[in-house]
Amino acid sequence: MDITTCWPVHPAQIEASFSDLVAMRVFNKWKENKEKFLEGISRVPVDSIRAYLCSAGLIGLKVARVLEHKDINIRETENFILDILGNIQERVFNDALCRDGRNLLYPLEKVENWLANGIVSNLSEEGKKAVAGLNIASESLSWSMFYDMYRSGGFVISGPYETSKGKVLIRENIDLTPPFWPFRCKYSWLREILVYDENVEVTGDFANHFIYNRPIVLKLKGFKIETNREKLNTMESITELIDYFEELRRKHTEYVESLKPLDVIKNGAKIYSYLYKDLWQSYGENWIPDREVIKRIEKNGLKYWHEYGLAREQEEEEPVYYRKLYDPRNDFVE
Repeated sequence: MDITTCWPVHPAQIEASFSDLVAMRVFNKWKENKEKFLEGISRVPVDSIRAYLCSAGLIGLKVARVLEHKDINIRETENFILDILGNIQERVFNDALCRDGRNLLYPLEKVENWLANGIVSNLSEEGKKAVAGLNIASESLSWSMFYDMYRSGGFVISGPYETSKGKVLIRENIDLTPPFWPFRCKYSWLREILVYDENVEVTGDFANHFIYNRPIVLKLKGFKIETNREKLNTMESITELIDYFEELRRKHTEYVESLKPLDVIKNGAKIYSYLYKDLWQSYGENWIPDREVIKRIEKNGLKYWHEYGLAREQEEEEPVYYRKLYDPRNDFVE
């Protein structure tokens, strides 16, 4: 994954000011009472937990250990990560890190029940393209709300599921009404259950990216699309939703791009903290970033904005760099 292309900025331009603080907040909960921590984190969507491991959970904890918390030993870090991975594995129906090319969040029986009635089939080529248009519009809207790097808070793809009706992908906008923007969506969630031909080639990775070796638009056999307000079973209703989502996405994008750099960072901290709101609420705590995070952001100002902004102009690092960076057993954080 080329994180230098993330919108609106490189992830480190936002996270460098507070990832160690977030890491310690989570790590301390685990250290105080592992059973209570694992119960709380079980309320957080799996893909957001994976996103945590990609940033604060590994790199942020290393930064905290190097800078201030030298009493955190390697064995503790390993056990912390293993407990989180174990929590993921208990909640999914495939490999915890999607090394098998799948992200199965639902038992097959539940998917089959969804398919049992209400599937729209016998689609025309135009109908298949309309559904593909909704796929793009719904995912793009979540990017505009959650930034590219935190989209797990708003959007998840699961599958492919091998079902009696074909190969199924489930695309879900799990939160269309996050509380940190001036624009509100009239829908709170959207679920698309998409049935494709059995021979469709599609695989997924741990970051909720799905890769298609060949175009799959015209391989769509049927769909079931639901929101909290209605079911969508006509091309007219789908087209209307596309138009609505695209207009809302435009407003969000323009708003974010109008923000001053420091406000982009502060809003990024809000989004990041919001991903784990269910964990904090299990402790009776507010999800909003605490004063220590805001003070750190204001103290650092645009230091990391400029430092990691240069990374967007550089070539992507070699795999050996990332192996070293994401290895919790060393102190490499450059």
